[in-house]
Amino acid sequence: MKNLFFILFMAVSFVACSPKNASTTKTNVNHKADIQTAFRNLISLTNTGDWEKVIDAAYPKLFDIAPRETMIQQFQSMDMMGIKMNTKNVKFGEITDIIKDGDEQFAKMNYTGVQEITINSDDETLIETFKSGMEMQAGKENVTSTGDNTFNINLDKTVYCIKQKDSDKWHFLELNSGVEQILPMLLSQSIIDKLNKL
Repeated sequence: MKNLFFILFMAVSFVACSPKNASTTKTNVNHKADIQTAFRNLISLTNTGDWEKVIDAAYPKLFDIAPRETMIQQFQSMDMMGIKMNTKNVKFGEITDIIKDGDEQFAKMNYTGVQEITINSDDETLIETFKSGMEMQAGKENVTSTGDNTFNINLDKTVYCIKQKDSDKWHFLELNSGVEQILPMLLSQSIIDKLNKL
């Protein structure tokens, strides 16, 4: 269960959709700019710890793995434990063209950045447990301590961008070793294969 929480933590930390008033077209014309706008909105939500909005915007199939209320409680408990996140220095790489699968549209995006996590606690067990979880999901070489119970995670990530064909809401599913384990539970194998070829 602990490993599952860290898998979902890393996934939902980067799962959200564009705000309802975002100007998103239903064609390929502006989808790259719209994806960037939606992703920056996601970063703002995670940086401020607005977990209900993050969870409400999550790719709905995640709730087949963990109930919505349970996930909200888990993230709220991080605030109570003094765990704060701040993602910064985000730079976008390639964003692919859209591919279609049934009623959904997909694109793949790459980005780099730094996620700063501060644990405001003297509980050494909590700090070590959380550090181990970050190293498990991000790779030990990408997690560094900057002192005062603060850790930087170097991000070099691939993200699946997903929306319904008649919707203006983009959802994001960041790939990491944990998410790859549950990916077949979220997406069809045919679309996974297509995305891997992009």
